[in-house]
Amino acid sequence: VYKRQVYLLDEPMMGLSPEAVKVVKEYLHALNREFGVTILYATHHPLEIQDVASRVIILKDGRVVADGGVEELIKRANVEESVRVEVYNAYFDLRSALEELKEHGVRCLSLQVLNLEEGRYEAVLGVENVDEALPKLLEKLASKGAKVVRLRVRRANLEDAYLYYVGGEGG
Repeated sequence: VYKRQVYLLDEPMMGLSPEAVKVVKEYLHALNREFGVTILYATHHPLEIQDVASRVIILKDGRVVADGGVEELIKRANVEESVRVEVYNAYFDLRSALEELKEHGVRCLSLQVLNLEEGRYEAVLGVENVDEALPKLLEKLASKGAKVVRLRVRRANLEDAYLYYVGGEGG
């Protein structure tokens, strides 16, 4: 009779180089996929497991505060994502144009003038859903004649969700 093996790993990546972390993750993934090994992986660093975990259980004071798949936990935490966009040729009221995107879950967190003569600004936006908001944002900017110089998207991740579920900024 075949018995499934269960491995319990406690902070297995601590002190490893990035190269070694990659090798260990690949090995653990192969053990699970090819041999059906169940791996219980304890860590205080949620980003370590974000790409490999099929299920995550978050504990606080020894109690389960969240249990589910990675994407499910991130979505349930309702963590705001952000977009940082630098534009030029924005010779219009950029703040008002960004506020018109509220119905698409966009909030202007900050707006900084970089060069008034060039119409160059940097805006940081909080967004409920990057995939829905980004096309609307780019369409709005282009329709007003602004040109995008730089765009950086920050998606919610498992660390954000972890902090939400344990109720703290510092863990």
